Amino acid sequence: MKVASSGGIAIKLEDKWILLDPISSPGIRPDVILISHAHRDHYNLNVLRTFYDVPLVASKETFNIIVQGGYLRNRKVFRMEDGEEIEVEGVHIRAENAGHIPGSLQYVINEKVVFTGDFCLEERNVLKPAKIIEGEVLIIDSTYGRPPYIFPERRELYERIERLVREKCAEHGYAYIVARSPGVAQELVRLFMDKSYPLLVHINVFRYARYFGIKSDFTVISGITVSEGVHIYPYRLKNKLRKIDENTIVVTGWAAGWNDPYSLPLSSHSDFEHLVKYVLESGAKKVYTVWGNARSFSKILRDMGFESHQIALR
Repeated sequence: MKVASSGGIAIKLEDKWILLDPISSPGIRPDVILISHAHRDHYNLNVLRTFYDVPLVASKETFNIIVQGGYLRNRKVFRMEDGEEIEVEGVHIRAENAGHIPGSLQYVINEKVVFTGDFCLEERNVLKPAKIIEGEVLIIDSTYGRPPYIFPERRELYERIERLVREKCAEHGYAYIVARSPGVAQELVRLFMDKSYPLLVHINVFRYARYFGIKSDFTVISGITVSEGVHIYPYRLKNKLRKIDENTIVVTGWAAGWNDPYSLPLSSHSDFEHLVKYVLESGAKKVYTVWGNARSFSKILRDMGFESHQIALR
């Protein structure tokens, strides 16, 4: 078995190349491509179009979100669901829920290799948590793979966000919140849907609401407005919003490393403690770390006695 960085995560099992979450052109020709979820830092439309004749594996939700961003003419698309098993080009694949965004999947390849993709082990108001999968080889998301990134319990974070919103609405009449979409932004929509404040949701947050089972019981807006209520925007508008309101509430796991009372570490990723928990309970003999703090997390695992290697994606 060989694991390498080649446009994404490339695994060679016997004579088959499996390409996971390609973000640039690989140096190999894959036999199968697997997409864990539909965040744009985990797939590249041009790569998928180039390999239009290579079997593409993803969930139904992932595929539907991907094609919103551009046409795909891939001829062999396998839409998997949580718990489903298939065989493609002689490769056995099992899919398991990852709890990151709708349609996010972990994959078990040939009952040997576990690829987590981005995952969350916490119960959320919009998604069920991922479960820890046992396997000989583990390829694990390491976005928050350093000790500073330990998050409070979700219930506590919900309460803290609601408290900030109450304060800001009492003082100004409105509160701006930014978070990643699809993901935590829709979680916040769900959080505030049954509150007494008017709820205004940016169109780029609303467009994914149906995947979370959220109906439009709120006002959809296409730009930045100053009006009464709770405004939920995609994370990319953070800087623009903070020019209007320097205390815009920013929701991201990275906030665990910031000294900012208006930034809170609610995330669709697992924190450091849950990453360690996954490794310990997976029973893996070899661990590959990828994304974010992969280098630091790999060293931490080696210090704990694991055989661990970083996959440095380029």
